[in-house]
Amino acid sequence: AINPGNSGGPAFSDLEAGAVAGVAFSKTTGVATDNIGYVIPHRVVAHFLREVESAGAFRGVPSVGFTTQDMENPAQKAGRGV
Repeated sequence: AINPGNSGGPAFSDLEAGAVAGVAFSKTTGVATDNIGYVIPHRVVAHFLREVESAGAFRGVPSVGFTTQDMENPAQKAGRGV
């Protein structure tokens, strides 16, 4: 569970072996949800640390090369056959 005070700590995939899955980041609770936690995967954290160490700053991650657009307009949906 991610509780106040332990956000930013390790999230273990195997506690006994000490295997870290990532960094505990945030959680949400609400009427339809209960304790849904988010973890930054260890590969993302490792990429960030390597980037800061080698370049002195985090320059981001590569773009996938395309963008998306919500099609909420009925005419737009009809024109695309959605």
